Amino acid sequence: MRTPTWILLIAIFATVLWTLPATAQGRADVLKELVPPPRLILRYQDELGLTDEQKDALKQVLKDAQAASLDLEFAVQEEAQKLAKMIAADKIDVDRALKQADKLMAAETALKRVKLEMMLKTKALLTSAQLKKIDEFRDAQRNKRQERRGRLRDQ
Repeated sequence: MRTPTWILLIAIFATVLWTLPATAQGRADVLKELVPPPRLILRYQDELGLTDEQKDALKQVLKDAQAASLDLEFAVQEEAQKLAKMIAADKIDVDRALKQADKLMAAETALKRVKLEMMLKTKALLTSAQLKKIDEFRDAQRNKRQERRGRLRDQ
């Protein structure tokens, strides 16, 4: 009887964790449309006409975000492992597990905040004309992807 309960709890936990990113994905997609990813800016830096000051500021934003993200990613993994151990136990202390889940979610929220801050600071570095060009690059990339998908379906 113990094993099915344990498996059920792990399955529920895994399902909750699996669906969280999917639920948040809609919000992330909206942000991607509003805020250009740094990778795209780096790829088209010449076409955008980034100034040396913009490049330096972008490098600093990325360095700061990377340093903060690394620490937080470790924290998220650590808190997730602690929660998994609690859930895997034969007898679960629900209050402790929920407090641990709160710690995990706080670490995840902090990580998301660092990433959002990086994206916002990145966008703030750009001029309106540069942002318009980025939208054009995105549209061109989107059209290429759709064309490739169409060709693959036709084959």
